[in-house]
Amino acid sequence: MNKKTLLLVSIASIAATVGVVIAAKSEIVNLDAFAIKRNTVSSDYTLTLDENNRLSNDNSVLTSLGNEVSFATEGTIIKNPGTGWVTFGNTEGETSRSIYNITPISGMKSISFTFTDNDIYLHFGYKEDGVILYSNYVHLNYVDQGDIEYQYSYSFDEVAPSYFKLESSRDNKILDNVVIKYSCQESGIVPTEMSAFSFTLLSGDTYRVDGLKANRKSVQTLIVPNVGDDGENGVKPLTHIKSLAFCTNDDIEYVYISEGITDIGDMAFYLDAKLHYIVLPTTLVNTGNQVFDGCMNLNKITITESQVDINLATYAGNQFFEEIEVLEGNPNYYVENGMLFANSYGGYSNALLLCPAGKTSAAIVPNNCQYIHSLAFKNSKVPSITIGSGVQLIDETFRSCNLLESFTVVSGNNKYIADENTDYMLCHNVGALYAYPRGKDVTDGILEMPDGISSIDDHVFEKENNLVSIDLNNVTSVGEEAFMGMSKLRYVRLSNTTEIGKGAFKNCAKLESVTLKSTLRVISEEMFMGCTSLTFNELPSLLESIGARAFKGCTSLTKFTLPNFLEVLGTEVFMNCTSLDMDAIPLTVTSIGRGIFRNTAVDSYVAPSSFNYIPDEMFMDCDSLTSITIPVSIKTIGYDAFNDCENLSSVTIVDNSVKTIRSKAFMGTNITTIFIPKCVDVIEPSAFYTKHNSLTIYSDIDPTGGYGDTYTSGTDEGGYLKEGWSSSFYGGTGVHIYYNQSR
Repeated sequence: MNKKTLLLVSIASIAATVGVVIAAKSEIVNLDAFAIKRNTVSSDYTLTLDENNRLSNDNSVLTSLGNEVSFATEGTIIKNPGTGWVTFGNTEGETSRSIYNITPISGMKSISFTFTDNDIYLHFGYKEDGVILYSNYVHLNYVDQGDIEYQYSYSFDEVAPSYFKLESSRDNKILDNVVIKYSCQESGIVPTEMSAFSFTLLSGDTYRVDGLKANRKSVQTLIVPNVGDDGENGVKPLTHIKSLAFCTNDDIEYVYISEGITDIGDMAFYLDAKLHYIVLPTTLVNTGNQVFDGCMNLNKITITESQVDINLATYAGNQFFEEIEVLEGNPNYYVENGMLFANSYGGYSNALLLCPAGKTSAAIVPNNCQYIHSLAFKNSKVPSITIGSGVQLIDETFRSCNLLESFTVVSGNNKYIADENTDYMLCHNVGALYAYPRGKDVTDGILEMPDGISSIDDHVFEKENNLVSIDLNNVTSVGEEAFMGMSKLRYVRLSNTTEIGKGAFKNCAKLESVTLKSTLRVISEEMFMGCTSLTFNELPSLLESIGARAFKGCTSLTKFTLPNFLEVLGTEVFMNCTSLDMDAIPLTVTSIGRGIFRNTAVDSYVAPSSFNYIPDEMFMDCDSLTSITIPVSIKTIGYDAFNDCENLSSVTIVDNSVKTIRSKAFMGTNITTIFIPKCVDVIEPSAFYTKHNSLTIYSDIDPTGGYGDTYTSGTDEGGYLKEGWSSSFYGGTGVHIYYNQSR
């Protein structure tokens, strides 16, 4: 050992060689003390942890220590059966007697020294009212013996000392290369044995820890080693913690992760409800999604100096996190106003990446910030947000801020505005509402949009749960899903709105009444989908198109007339409107999508004369439909068109109409008898797989080939079956066909 260097060897690094890592943070965990002090006539200083919980390098004699040491001034290092050690180097250059005051570990039962120095006093004692009372001392005198290694051991028969010191016996005497070893009684934190873990060997010849074995999960303090052994491949470095490795553990309170661990998988500590303290290694590089979600007692995020490309999904939205720190030396990240920033992100400088979701004080975004990340305020509890003058881009990030009462934008920002003119709602400076503060105090839940707001961006009110009534006033344009999932919304006025995005009011279950502009031309896709309380007296008279699934699942819609200018009915537009009956489809309609009346109360159908087909699934599951007449204009009946219309028993196909009946068109119906005219050229498999075991068909077909006037399924001489009619068009139903019949 070099005698000219003061060296403190980390207990963590030494213990790791036997599969144990120890670390502590004194400001969080109040454990027994293990502190080291050196006092001289000319100086008095303590080897303590700095703000990053590393040994301070304030004194020049400590410059060689780097970041190796991680034990605390007021925290225990280890309390377990076994051994540990601390190494001191020389104090060359000192001009007075060297004294080491050492506070031992609770439960210490023996101590031994190995040293190459000589002439040392060892004092044992205890403290009473802060006064040190020495009860014993030993003088180790090996004068003029040179650099020979000496050993001394001392056992405590009854009560371990609460204090001892190591002292040179003469002035200007250097204590040189002393190794102190100790052993302890069992108490407190017990290191997690390697045999308690399950390991998987990775391709890089390192291990991943998969979790604790089933019979070893009851661990209060989890110490994750930096080596592993799966019993087959020997001891190798441990670098990864598997996804879900230690999740839903009701016992873990403290976690110490060894230096050497580089990756922690998704949800590794998910729902560890008692976990309230964790030490991350400086080697950590990658963390998965939601690693600590549900850890209700874990309140602080620590970004180590080695985490230069963090996964925000590890921490975002976890409402138990109240504080965040970035360890000194991290080149990419810093903390300001209690929030995490990146020096540069996506071409923007000083980007706001994360506000701890548990933060309850106002969030102030500084003027030098140019960008706010989409996860920055996920599930945030902040009551107000002030946006600096330099912010140029805000990703969608405020929709889950249910306690947010107001925005303010600092004067000089040329991209955003929030002031009394916008009622402290956040807008683009062109009058487009960008974000609504979900905790805003609104009288009786009634919101009237300020005059200066002319449009509403996508998702602005999505899943808002306080507003009952909204008057959009001068708003002319509404974005996609702008009001989707609002739990209390009942009334909406869109008197001047001419453009409404996809799913704008989707799943607003309590929405009863909507006033639309009379000149509205398009109802967009899924616009009112899932609005189970919605009723309409009439639709805008100039309406031209109703998009796919626009009213799907609107179970309170009953009966209304489609306007005469309507041209397009999208796919499943009225599907699952279980109370809806429709008189007729206007002649102006030129396009009908699949399943438009599926599972509705429609009991009759008159097709527009311009139509030549019945779309797939159009009346599927319509139990109110008992009879149907297929007009001459219809040439094709689509797949599943009447499938599972279980009360449909009468179907009339007029002459010179249908040519093709697609698969399962009448499957599951109540048809027992039907007349199929000779114009029908194709009947596909299972088209008439009805509820009954038999089906009788009459037809005006004139059979050829001498097979007679009948066809009976399941017989050796079944008879003539028209070419193009599938031999399985009746599915599992027995069929008997009579030809040369008239109606």
